[in-house]
Amino acid sequence: MCVYREMYRSIGVSIVSVIILHVIHWASVLVYSQYCVPTGWQGYIHSFLTTASPVCKLLMEIQYQSIRIYDMTLIGISIVVTHQIEEFAAAYKYRQPLAEVQQPH
Repeated sequence: MCVYREMYRSIGVSIVSVIILHVIHWASVLVYSQYCVPTGWQGYIHSFLTTASPVCKLLMEIQYQSIRIYDMTLIGISIVVTHQIEEFAAAYKYRQPLAEVQQPH
């Protein structure tokens, strides 16, 4: 039962990480679009002054890094899910409890 507890804990941490990263990315995009590149002609002219500012550069870096980590987290979750499916399939095929399944050589 300890194996399942650790698995559920990992799944929970992964889901929370994805949600936090998405919120960070979404908020930085929202602030960047409102402050650094507002809409309309005035926003177009305003963006010449604000786009290269340190605040806007920081917001762009946060967007880039958060989506990069978000992508890697989703890839990692996909690998774990695939591995779990393989374990369940092997356990079903050999009719053994999950903890006792041996991988074929």
